[in-house]
Amino acid sequence: VFSSDQNSVECTVPAWPAAAGTVHVRVWSINASAYLSPPFDFTFVPEVSGMLHNASLKAGVPATFTITGAGFAAVPYSLQFNSTSSTNESSSAPCVLQSSTLLACSGVWPHAYATTIVTLIQYANTSLLANTSPPLPAAGGSPVHVRAPLGVYFSQYWETLLSALPGMP
Repeated sequence: VFSSDQNSVECTVPAWPAAAGTVHVRVWSINASAYLSPPFDFTFVPEVSGMLHNASLKAGVPATFTITGAGFAAVPYSLQFNSTSSTNESSSAPCVLQSSTLLACSGVWPHAYATTIVTLIQYANTSLLANTSPPLPAAGGSPVHVRAPLGVYFSQYWETLLSALPGMP
């Protein structure tokens, strides 16, 4: 903490170690043993710092994503994938809260191979769509701040199906 003049104080705040939310702040003087300011509120918001995923992402194959950051709360999250080449190609992957700094997400890119932009969506609405597995939030949601843009490439996936024709061994 330092003061550039008698009317201001600058503080470096470490990464918030808990779920996002509003905290009450007061400035305390060690020398005067008294508060130097009335209470004020400061809001910490969640932030994504990185994303890890399977070594090889393939279209049509389940993939797991680990989202690192700070301020994750016990509300629903999902990853939203949007193709960079087609506005009609998108997909969501529901996330499970592991801690205030970690989310685990799983999903499948159901379209052809593509490069996608990834957005983490936080939902305030906790009503879920029951017909999805795992359930996804029904509506709403807002993007979580990301330090650097996230994107992934889903490559082609070829599966060979062999079957014997009648009369063939």
